[in-house]
Amino acid sequence: NPAVAKILKVSLIGCYSHKFNLTVKKFIKDKYQDIVDKVTALCIELRKSNNAGKLAQHTSLHALRYNETR
Repeated sequence: NPAVAKILKVSLIGCYSHKFNLTVKKFIKDKYQDIVDKVTALCIELRKSNNAGKLAQHTSLHALRYNETR
C-alpha cells in the first residue's frame, strides 16, 4: 500500500485501508468506470442459473457479486 500511495501521491495518515480504498475508487472512476460497469453487468448475468451452468462446463470458477465497501 505505501508504494501505491506514493505513486498516486496520497498520504497514508489515519485509517490506511479506508483512504486507500477511496483513492483506488477515485482512480477507477476517473479512468475505468465504463469497464467496471461492463464487468459488473457480465457477472450479474453469469450468476443466473442457466448461465452459471454453462460457465461451470468450461471452468471451476464462479462469478461473484460486486461487493461495495463502506
